[in-house]
Amino acid sequence: MRNFSFLEEARYQALADHVAAEKKDVAWKQNWGYHGAGTVASFIPDVGPLGGALDRELYLISYRWKEDEEARITESNQKQNGETFKVRENQLREIAKIWRANNPDGPEDVYSITEQITASAANGNAAAQGLPGRQPAR
Repeated sequence: MRNFSFLEEARYQALADHVAAEKKDVAWKQNWGYHGAGTVASFIPDVGPLGGALDRELYLISYRWKEDEEARITESNQKQNGETFKVRENQLREIAKIWRANNPDGPEDVYSITEQITASAANGNAAAQGLPGRQPAR
């Protein structure tokens, strides 16, 4: 049952790393978008005192875009985690059925076996969340 903990931990880390990389990419795009638009805006003649306000507005627009993209990434990750959870639960039930079929004299029923496997997977999630540098996607 312990192998399921390791596999769940690895899955969780891979998803968290993927989300972190996506959010970092969004931050870079926001940064380049803001500076690119600011550079173009700086060539507008006779902006005068409106230049500072225009610069701030460009930054706010790019920042709002970044926040929206990060929220989209987080929502997508949560949806994927939910779908993965359902698939994993079905897989665990099937593994328990196979184990029970091959161990008919075992003291546990399919439900108890599934519960043990699920607990191991949950322990893997908890271990992954506690690793330094590997934080859950939010």
